[in-house]
Amino acid sequence: MSSSGANSTSLASASTHFQVGAIYAVLFSRRPEENWHWSVCVATSATEVICIHAIQPNTNDLSQWALDIKELDLESSQSACVAVRIGLQDNIWAIINVLSTISMSIPSTDKGVEPVFTCRVWWREAIRKLRQSGLINCRDVDLLERECIAFARQNRPEKGEAQHLLIYTTSGSL
Repeated sequence: MSSSGANSTSLASASTHFQVGAIYAVLFSRRPEENWHWSVCVATSATEVICIHAIQPNTNDLSQWALDIKELDLESSQSACVAVRIGLQDNIWAIINVLSTISMSIPSTDKGVEPVFTCRVWWREAIRKLRQSGLINCRDVDLLERECIAFARQNRPEKGEAQHLLIYTTSGSL
């Protein structure tokens, strides 16, 4: 995000490789349309990341959520849709330590706005916590969310086509 707190998608540039140490907001395509899985990822190579996200580990009880941290090769992912660079940090443990403290419930900031806890609700709180910890510079989580959705919509494959990941760096990224 830019230091002014506003980004223009028209000023963004797309890439096909990650910057090692960069922090990304990553959306994965899901069905139905207009539905994404939200995560925070830190690049460990040009194609691989540590993915930090909220998941539902028990398909028999969809009310349960857990933090999941795993290595992913996003270049070979069938569902990775868009990655938006939101920061740069050489200490992945600092990021994991901050994100591991997030409760798997609707934060007070989103109460009355969000009817149920989802990976997107977790992601919004993750962005706030990363900013509060000084790890990213994002003053407006709503604007970042809209920007990620806009990029994901631009990169939606036609019916029957494979999903391809696009990596964006906005003009104001850190």
